[in-house]
Amino acid sequence: MISYISETWGGRASDKQICVESGFLNLLDPYDLVMANRGFAIKEELLLRRARLAITPGARGKEKMSSRDVKLTQQVANLRIHVEEAINRLKMFKMLKETSPITLLPTIDDSITVIAKLCIFASTISQF
Repeated sequence: MISYISETWGGRASDKQICVESGFLNLLDPYDLVMANRGFAIKEELLLRRARLAITPGARGKEKMSSRDVKLTQQVANLRIHVEEAINRLKMFKMLKETSPITLLPTIDDSITVIAKLCIFASTISQF
């Protein structure tokens, strides 16, 4: 399920900047677990909120991953499937597949919020 949509940002904003300045981190409770891609440098910001970052350990520079790392990688990968499905539901809308014209700028945030709610509604119906 999609649980948070930030306002839109220009192409020069970094993932970390969006995460910090959008207010997302302010919504976290202690001990929340945030899943992100490797290289998403928000670990310190999460620690300040007593939340944790879940990323796959990866096998870079190692001959063999430990059994603990293998298990953690499998768990995160299984959860990522649901995240990717939610993102793909959003991308089904033509408006989000292409560059938006500047004339849509005043309404883009509202449009994306409506699209996200439609995706949530559609996924809820498909469960019945």
